Amino acid sequence: MYRLLEVHFDKDNCRIQGKNIQQNLNMQRKAAFNIVHMHKYETQSKLSLNGILLQCFLNPYDLLPV
Repeated sequence: MYRLLEVHFDKDNCRIQGKNIQQNLNMQRKAAFNIVHMHKYETQSKLSLNGILLQCFLNPYDLLPV
């Protein structure tokens, strides 16, 4: 899972210093990743996880079904 979080969310380039903030952000990243993964499984989407994330970031209306 670490590799997926690093690739999709660029986790190592985060410059947040506070320990609690880092933990909260990590939990939010994992939750977002799980939501996208569940959406891909439920819709039988042929897109990669990266493709689904990119589609959601580019068009906010694609984020609604997710």
